Amino acid sequence: MASTPAQVRHLVDRAVRIAKAALPDDLPFVTGSIGLLGTRPSYEMMTECDTLLMVGSGFPYSEFLPKEGQARGVQIDIDPKMLSIRYPMEVNLVGDSASTLRALIPLLQRKQDRSWRQTIEAGVAEWWRVLEARAMNDATPLNPQRVFWELSPKLPDDVVIACDTGSGTNWYARDLKIRRGMKATLCGGLATMGPGMPYAIAAKFAHPDRPVLAIVGDGAMQMNGMNGLITVSKYWKQWADPRFVVLVLNNRDLNQVTWEMRAQAGDPKFEASQQLPDADAFTMEWAMVWKEILFGFTIAGFISVFVPQSVWDFLFVGNAQHPSFWAVAENAAVAPVVAFFTFIGSMGNVPLAAMLWSKQVSLGGVMAFLGADLVAATVVWIHAKYYGWRYAGYLSLVMYVCMVAAGITVHYLYALTGLTPTARPSLTDMVRFAIDHTFFLNLAFGALAGWLLWTHFSGGHGERQHDGGGTRAGSAAHGRT
Repeated sequence: MASTPAQVRHLVDRAVRIAKAALPDDLPFVTGSIGLLGTRPSYEMMTECDTLLMVGSGFPYSEFLPKEGQARGVQIDIDPKMLSIRYPMEVNLVGDSASTLRALIPLLQRKQDRSWRQTIEAGVAEWWRVLEARAMNDATPLNPQRVFWELSPKLPDDVVIACDTGSGTNWYARDLKIRRGMKATLCGGLATMGPGMPYAIAAKFAHPDRPVLAIVGDGAMQMNGMNGLITVSKYWKQWADPRFVVLVLNNRDLNQVTWEMRAQAGDPKFEASQQLPDADAFTMEWAMVWKEILFGFTIAGFISVFVPQSVWDFLFVGNAQHPSFWAVAENAAVAPVVAFFTFIGSMGNVPLAAMLWSKQVSLGGVMAFLGADLVAATVVWIHAKYYGWRYAGYLSLVMYVCMVAAGITVHYLYALTGLTPTARPSLTDMVRFAIDHTFFLNLAFGALAGWLLWTHFSGGHGERQHDGGGTRAGSAAHGRT
């Protein structure tokens, strides 16, 4: 449908959001989208019409179409399987929409009574006033409708827009005004997770000379949007027009699903599945890593001081310098069990692993210990809480076997390549101060961390201002960054 605007302009017809750019919104008879995210003029038009023409539409929600028997129907589709599945049509036409419309237009008779058409146009004009009023309502931190309302006049005439699936689809469908020359799309089934960024990247490769706007939620941005930016950073210099803008609607929620649960099931927001961390990932990760390392060094220090070497010799058998295969296997098997009782995972395991190395544990045992945060007691308890103890036990067993196998494999790969370390410094030796390469690396990463923290606290973490406004509800990135 989007490829035949000249023909469609002869008809007062609008169908689905994926065809939003088929006709510009400045035409007085364009009622906008229909469906749950549709407009009042579209709903009224469907409930009052006596004729329905569907062109290339897979619109799935028949409850928003005219009641059966109310309207006479004609449908055009290149796929015959799509005909009359949503509404009983009198005439089903299989063919290309452009050529079929060109054949149909001469057969149309223009009605002299334009009263119903004028009623529709009056309803459209009133609807735009309603949307503007809603967009001007104050909200904290920002009314998302205001973002889209202010965005419309600032969009380039040749922009290509790719919208994600989520609450942003509401504002895209209703508040964004498409002008002639623009292209826009979203997923036709309205249920694909995270299509905004992939669609936008594909659009940029198809139209490298046009600016592209991706409208995505913070959930989709964390799912695949950040990875998409890696692709953008690789190819943007090849594009004739490097403008690639990402509008992120950051509400820390899988918002559309939350509201569907409320509206359809009467359920409150389920925090465990719906709440998202802020898009500002650095400070969150810094805080998490800092706590883990602090706890890891604290526990490693206590264990190193209060647990005698004889305990480690009993737990981890074999000659530390030249352990047998069975000794390596035993070390790799015991290490995850030790990790289970430390209650620490991820970065916190690093100082503990260093402590084990100083206690003459084989490399295979240390490697298995490093991966054992996946079977730490806290992780097993979380799995049991959500999936039950049976599945948690099965999952933990599979991970345990994989860690043991990985520890043994790494041990012998290092042995074959001669990369196994020979020095076994104590924990106190490892953390002593020295002017060496680690000192300068710490300075460099300390400066980088300081700059990122300064960026966070100075307001550069998703609350940067853009033309048309943008706070926590909207942020932007493009191919030059």
